[in-house]
Amino acid sequence: MEEKKTNYDKTREDAEQRFLAYDQEKMIRKFSLKADENYLYLRFVGRDYRISRKNGRIEWNREEIGKDYFEPAQAGFEETLAIMDVLCSSKDDCQLAGTYNTIDRMKSVRYAATPGSGLYTTYEKLFDENTEKLQKVLENLGGTKDHPGDAAAKLPVFDFLPVIFQFWHSDEEFPATLKFMWDENTLDYLRFETAFYVMGHILSRIKEELVRLDTRRCTIETEGFGTMVFELYPEYAPITVESFKKLSDEGFYDGLCWCRVVKDYVIQGGSRTNDIMAECDWHIKGEFLENGVDNPLKHVRGAISMARDDAYDTADTQFFVVHKDAAKLDGRYAAFGEMLSGFSVLDKIADEPTYGPETWNKPVKMPVIRKITVE
Repeated sequence: MEEKKTNYDKTREDAEQRFLAYDQEKMIRKFSLKADENYLYLRFVGRDYRISRKNGRIEWNREEIGKDYFEPAQAGFEETLAIMDVLCSSKDDCQLAGTYNTIDRMKSVRYAATPGSGLYTTYEKLFDENTEKLQKVLENLGGTKDHPGDAAAKLPVFDFLPVIFQFWHSDEEFPATLKFMWDENTLDYLRFETAFYVMGHILSRIKEELVRLDTRRCTIETEGFGTMVFELYPEYAPITVESFKKLSDEGFYDGLCWCRVVKDYVIQGGSRTNDIMAECDWHIKGEFLENGVDNPLKHVRGAISMARDDAYDTADTQFFVVHKDAAKLDGRYAAFGEMLSGFSVLDKIADEPTYGPETWNKPVKMPVIRKITVE
């Protein structure tokens, strides 16, 4: 049965279709965009995006290290509307003024309510507890310092349109305060309401990057295939990450194989005998929702997760990497990380011929894991 589309989905699709009616060459010239016959390319809030010249679909690149490879993920509602508004609706002669003010005080805004207290309350509380980390995240997103605030930076929303983000943590007299300062000519680039979509997306990206500061970097080298790099999330699956790191540090995985390969589903390894039916004399808790653990990680392409038997607490050394999105595993298996780089390596391993389902898809020639490193 076809999944029902939300109003957000319909609005995004409408924006994609409208994009096709505009002069793309004019967009390229106006904003000095990179382009080829298939896509326009730009950077938005710390990520690389591309817009299809044929259907208007916007995607961002999940491949964060190997920039010569584009691993597409569909842009969300806020991203799509912001990018389309700037490309399609900005003034022909838009130029920055170099002076800054809050969005409600732009010169072309006649009547607008001041962003009220409470608009950013959830984020102010989060940032108040992580002010030092917040400054690092702002810099990771391309921000430059030297602006007033306990954590502050001029952030590139696009390469051609900045915003000043300022945060002051709470003290005995004043509550935590968050402020966005926009160039006086911002509304020549985007509409008033679009600025709120952009601010919402910036806050979401900051929250995401704060979580990533506490992640561990994992590298899996496979002989003859290449390297896959992952971020592991001890915040969501602490027992799993600790166990996986311990085994990796001990060299347990070095020389073992990918012993199950199911194209468009998963590749699995980590069995001490290179047989997925191998027994183990110890197990760890299954850190997933059905087992009472609030682990939000999804089994999207590139997710790394623990294999197990039917019983919940039976994970041991075996793990798998998701080749294509597998939502049926969400909440039922302990995902503990996401791929940053190496999607092409994953594809090559998944293409290996196997002996078929009757052997649990054992590869004819099992790819050898040279080494797993967790930092």
